[in-house]
Amino acid sequence: MKNFKRTFALTAILALFVVNTATFANGPADSKEVITYSKKSVVNYSEALKSENRGVVESAIFYSVKFKLFNPEENTVPIEDQLQNLVANGETEKIRYKAQIAVNFVRNPELMENITRENYKDTSDVFFKLLANELENKYLVKR
Repeated sequence: MKNFKRTFALTAILALFVVNTATFANGPADSKEVITYSKKSVVNYSEALKSENRGVVESAIFYSVKFKLFNPEENTVPIEDQLQNLVANGETEKIRYKAQIAVNFVRNPELMENITRENYKDTSDVFFKLLANELENKYLVKR
């Protein structure tokens, strides 16, 4: 009787494990959930770029580039439009400068091919110097 109970319990646990593994191995049950998350991120970043708070705007510029670094195929037209608006109408020189750098990378994600995903961990200012150097190396003529 004891062996039967153990065998039954082990079989039940194994069956639950197999069902659980099969359920989660397929990923999210609804792929629309992932798509919606990306679209919400684009909307949230573009709204943050409109903020009246300078710190929020600078942070949104940084995270917009980071988002594009990790999602190069994502449609980011609302972010690009807001960044272009900041290039012309940003409250400070620093915001206009960072927006100019960011819009180049967001519109042309192939420019990020030399940027490793580890570089995003740097502070915002260090990261933007890295991006500016990448633009300089890509577009300026070397003597």
